[in-house]
Amino acid sequence: MSKFAIDPGHGDVHGSLGGDGGAVGYLIEQNCALNIATIVINKLKSLGHEAWNVRPSTAGSVTDSLQKRCNSGESADYFVSIHLNAGGGKGTEIFAVSDAGKKVAGNVLNEIVNLGFINRGVKDGRSLYVLRRSKPVAILIEICFVDTKSDVDLYNSIGIEKISNAIVKGLTGSEIKEQEGERNKMKNIVVYGEGADKRAAEYLADYLKCPMVSKENLSQDVLDFSEKIYIIGGNWKPNSKCILISGSDRYTTIKEVLKFIGK
Repeated sequence: MSKFAIDPGHGDVHGSLGGDGGAVGYLIEQNCALNIATIVINKLKSLGHEAWNVRPSTAGSVTDSLQKRCNSGESADYFVSIHLNAGGGKGTEIFAVSDAGKKVAGNVLNEIVNLGFINRGVKDGRSLYVLRRSKPVAILIEICFVDTKSDVDLYNSIGIEKISNAIVKGLTGSEIKEQEGERNKMKNIVVYGEGADKRAAEYLADYLKCPMVSKENLSQDVLDFSEKIYIIGGNWKPNSKCILISGSDRYTTIKEVLKFIGK
């Protein structure tokens, strides 16, 4: 089994990553990248691999953000950065530097293109920081163009689960089996409403060994995809699958989480 460092590209929220917000068009790149990465991580784990999110929570600059991602992925076998493109083009392209990276990139590209996206090829990634500085075999995926309506319409019609399946199959060669026509759902996800509640959310996500996402980056697809959703802090509870764990402030919220996990 392999170790995968998964990098949801960009991710600046309220200036926390030095202005690294990504592209905005019909879709918001940083949100889409995180939603896909969250599902990819879960699917890789379901196949027995190790996988983790390397997007940092804070950084002093864009360069600092990129280097923190590389540092978090040092122990992995593969570093996979997930992005969406901009500039009015069409289709999917994947960047790599090493021969091993180009081979993996070709496999992933073929699977995504099979969904209907135009094939823009495997491209030289030497100009990209995370590919130059990553120790593992590294690739950077540009799934489609957020500012091209035909690409976005295709992205929405395919759905992020099938896109995630294609990435996982390209990385591992393994199909994600769906049971009797039902979607292979994510068992748990932890959602935090405010930055102050992130530490409490991290405790629970570590305990459950599941992905974690902020409320503002949570898409309806991920809500639908998850079997149980643990909401940390506040009083937001969008559906019956949600379990709310909250206190009067961030300190009592942490206490409630620790009580929930039996500590």
